[in-house]
Parts: sequence; C-alpha cells; structure tokens
Amino acid sequence: MASRLACVGGHSDLRLEHGALIFPMPVECYDQLMDGKSLPRGACYNGLRGAMEVDPVPNGRYHDPRATTIYDLLQGLRRASGVPAYVGATAPLEGTASDRRHPDAQLFVSPAKLAALRTASRPAPIPDLVVEIDTTPLSRGRERARLAAYDRLGVPEVWVWRRTGGTEAEPKGRATLLVAVPDGYESVGTSVVVPDLAPPDLEELLREPDDVAREEQSGRLAQRLAPAFARRWAATPT
Repeated sequence: MASRLACVGGHSDLRLEHGALIFPMPVECYDQLMDGKSLPRGACYNGLRGAMEVDPVPNGRYHDPRATTIYDLLQGLRRASGVPAYVGATAPLEGTASDRRHPDAQLFVSPAKLAALRTASRPAPIPDLVVEIDTTPLSRGRERARLAAYDRLGVPEVWVWRRTGGTEAEPKGRATLLVAVPDGYESVGTSVVVPDLAPPDLEELLREPDDVAREEQSGRLAQRLAPAFARRWAATPT
C-alpha cells in the first residue's frame, strides 16, 4: 500500500480539463494502481501526456447492462459460429505504447492474437475489436483523444455507441463503426471483424429499455451474424 500511495502523493498540477481529472504520473505508477485494483472508475493513461485521466463515470444502472449486452453478443457470436475467439470486458489494453485503455468489451479472433494470449505475458496482444458504450457522452475533444490512443495502440476496429437523447432508461443513441486507416480511423457501413453487422443493428439493440428483452435480442442478432462471421474467419490462416 505504501508504494501505491507514494505514486500519487506530492503533485501540485492535478487539474480538471474538459470535465476530466488530469493527474500527471509515470506509467509505472499507473500500473501499480491498476494491478492493485486501486484505480478510480473511469481512469485511463495517456502516454503522450504522461498522465492518468479520469472521466466522469456513466450511470451504472443504465450503462453497465448495455455494456454487458455487447459482451453477451460477442460471446453468443463465438458460440453460434464455432469460431475460436476470446471475449474480454474491461481488461486493460497495454500494447507497446505507454497508453492504458479499458474498453467495455474486446474481441480476439485472429489466430496469431489468440496464440499470443495463451502465453499470459505482458503486454498482452491488442484485440481485433474494442467497443465503447457511453451513456454520458464525452466531449468531442475527449472522444478524439480516446480514439487517438486506440490508434497508437494499433486497434484495428472500434465500435462506439453514444447517447444522443431520450431518457436514462430509454436512451436514443448513435452507433459508429470505425476501422483503422493510415491516418487514424474512418467510419464504415458494416463491420470488417463481424461482417453483416451495421450501425442500425447496435442502435436497435441498445435502445431496448428492458434488460431481459435486450439479452434475448442480443442472442437473436448473434445467430443472424454467425454464418458470415464463420466464413470471414474460416479463411484466416493460422
């Protein structure tokens, strides 16, 4: 405990910026807090700035079940298709850059990355897909910073769902599918990692207010997407 406290003490330049708490510290200190389960919720590490950044946390009652829905969708897709894959939740992305991000869901499906996962070494491989579910939308600047970090880490595809209106219980939202290009990310009409999935699929799924009904809808969507997902990854060399 003393070593973790030493990491966070003595800073006079703690500040708020665009609604986020910015706390300069070495990445090694962040990793101590992360591994000791002492990070505040909403934390990430910005390697370019050398700082822990803590965003306002979403409303857990309405954010967390929707994040779980996406996790369940990816798990259902794995089971229905028979494709070897691994689905993670908030495990940190480390990579070779000094960035630490904690997406709501992540998918490993390429054979090389699955093989690297089995070594249990650090840093872990970067997922083929990460998903961010925000019911309290970030500022545009914070959203750009998050995507820039995923770009530095080498994430090939990012799904983002942002609340655009409605109520906490019955939100309206917009989904964006982003794939990596040489200068960042570009929006696409269908997923590369999960063929046949389009933004309206996520929008329809996540605006369902009933948690039980949403889980059932997620299962039906996974069944529909499974054949194309199986074809896509069956052709991938090991």
